[in-house]
Order: sequence, then C-alpha cells, then structure tokens
Amino acid sequence: MDTEQPVDTLFSRLGEALGELAPEPLLDRMKPVIERFLGQFQLVPKHEYDVHMSSLARLEETVAALEKRLDRLEETDS
Repeated sequence: MDTEQPVDTLFSRLGEALGELAPEPLLDRMKPVIERFLGQFQLVPKHEYDVHMSSLARLEETVAALEKRLDRLEETDS
C-alpha cells in the first residue's frame, strides 16, 4: 500500500513531468501554497468515499423497507 501523502505524490509527478522546467527550489516554494489551497476543501480518499456511499445506500434500503413495513402495519391497524 502506498503510504506517501497525496500532495507528495502530486509534487513527485510534477517534478517528473516538468523536469528541468520546474527546478526543485520552485517546487519546494509551490508546495506550501498548494497545500494551503487544498486544505480549504474537505477531501477524503476515494476508497473512504466509496465505503461511505455504500453504507449510505444500505441505510437508504433499510429505511425504505422499514417505511413499507410501517405502512403495512398502519393499514392492518385501521
């Protein structure tokens, strides 16, 4: 499993892609600016997002089933 931070991965890829166009000191100066910018967002890893969405889908199914059950019970009670 990759333990490198996403920002570090981004800068590694930028350094590789830009080569000598973006020297190391420039990338070092850009890193805190981009980290502050990204810090404004509530970002989560994709796998965590997928887990939460899956849980939400199951919860919605459970609520729908309980609503149907409640409707049936109300109908028989009337």
